[in-house]
Amino acid sequence: FSGQLMSWVELPYFTSCYLVLPAVFLCIEKAHRSSAIRKLAWSVGAGIFLAWSWLSGHPQYVIYTHILLSVYWIIREWSVFRTHQTRVRAWILISFVCVMVISYIGGYPQIQSILHANTSSSRSTGLQLTDYWSDALYPQDIIHFFSPFFHIQGVPFSGLNLYIGILPLVLLVCGFMLRKKIIAATNNSTVIHFFSYTFLFSFVYSFKYSPVAYLFYYAPLFSAFRNVSRMMFLGEFATAILLAFTIDYLITHKEEVRLSCTRILQWGRRIFFYVMLPVSAAITVVYAFYTDRVALYIWEYFIHHRSAPLSFPSEHYLTLIRSYVVENLGQVILYHKEMIILTFFLIATYLLFVTWERLTTKALANSIIILTLANFVAVYATHFSSIPLSVYTNTPQSVTSIRALADAQARVYTVLPGQTIYSALNAECSTSSGS
Repeated sequence: FSGQLMSWVELPYFTSCYLVLPAVFLCIEKAHRSSAIRKLAWSVGAGIFLAWSWLSGHPQYVIYTHILLSVYWIIREWSVFRTHQTRVRAWILISFVCVMVISYIGGYPQIQSILHANTSSSRSTGLQLTDYWSDALYPQDIIHFFSPFFHIQGVPFSGLNLYIGILPLVLLVCGFMLRKKIIAATNNSTVIHFFSYTFLFSFVYSFKYSPVAYLFYYAPLFSAFRNVSRMMFLGEFATAILLAFTIDYLITHKEEVRLSCTRILQWGRRIFFYVMLPVSAAITVVYAFYTDRVALYIWEYFIHHRSAPLSFPSEHYLTLIRSYVVENLGQVILYHKEMIILTFFLIATYLLFVTWERLTTKALANSIIILTLANFVAVYATHFSSIPLSVYTNTPQSVTSIRALADAQARVYTVLPGQTIYSALNAECSTSSGS
């Protein structure tokens, strides 16, 4: 689960990439632990999944997957390649080439379509930095780790949602704190270090005006990508891998929760009781009894300190300011839905950690799954709405508009039946123009 996945859930070519990425890395890990023919067989599997990603996924995410896969492959196989004989080295190289060749052959139709589309779009010369930075993270977006829909009128927030759930967030922090112990217990330092740095790189890269992202803008391919925050696609996958190692370690070493995670629980309890609840209670009182006074005070300040004549009656601005005050303060009052969800799952997470050592392995695993699932259901249950069947069955407005353009070139974006409609439209336009 992740906020970004939930944001893209209505677009299959985004969500399919989230399904392909774990399958590809499973095949690569199996290939690394196998030899000769089995290594080649797992590599073929990875190549098939990558080819599928070309045909079903968003090109930007697909290329991100190929880059991460290549780096991971090199890091995992380097020690073997450096110390073993020529025959083993040959199998490693053949397997890697096999993955990329199968990916290219299977994805060739889509790859050609992408390259053809780029010649008639702004990507032929590279996107501007403004497009590259679009939807990037801001420092204030960090609050979305706790409350995914929090916003303040007039303050920019990214469209990307960083939410991973309250319990997974706490476990991720514990995982970074216990990283050395987890490495010692699992003897898997390469994988843990790789995904730790992948998460940190993706997170830093996703911020607006990040020096890391700015440098990559001048690297091949990256100048053709929009929305640097999409790099968190890899960051969230790395988060899932790190959480798996952390949960496995804490379940098999239950005493570590008491020995090493107590500090996190103590600080969390202090912040909850001495900061979060008092602030929310104070804002609740202001919201309930003083909303109009606060709005009137801001309105008076605005009227007496404006630098230009008013374009509308002053009462209009009072109404507008009051709506902003109600909307902004209403998000953090004690009885707001998101505050109730946040409070409930903070308490539930705390109680789970307190009783961690007394629970059986099965009970712990089930509790983690149920708590995380319930968290996302509570947050996103009312986030989605149904789409009328006519949207899927009727000819899109974009196609109707293109037919009216005669010989002008245009690109079509539609929902599920888009490919069929586009093919028919393309044939129609080709016949009418004689090309």
